[in-house]
Amino acid sequence: MPLAREIRRGRILQRRAQEKRNAEAQAEEEARQAALRGGVKMERTRAPANKMQPAPENKAAPPFSPLVYPEAVIPFASDRAREVAAELGLGVSYFAGRAYSGVSGFTTADVRRIAEVAHER
Repeated sequence: MPLAREIRRGRILQRRAQEKRNAEAQAEEEARQAALRGGVKMERTRAPANKMQPAPENKAAPPFSPLVYPEAVIPFASDRAREVAAELGLGVSYFAGRAYSGVSGFTTADVRRIAEVAHER
């Protein structure tokens, strides 16, 4: 039994020493905060609750200007390319199987090239 008492007493002394160190550290932090310019204390902040929520979807502007036909959607790089395709009467079948050179779709030059090939047929 004497060994158990010594172990328990040692744990109690360790806990008291740790509590004393924590109190000293807290007092130092409070003194540091009080010494700040203007006496303004800094407070720890939390991240906003909505930080990890996805951004709202922008429904006003699609990523590309599509020329919509009943059968499919053709990606155009600009509104001008879409207008040229409509003026030349190009349908979905003209764009089928062709690669576009623009980053997001067919450019005006692509549309004119497709129209030249279509009129040669």
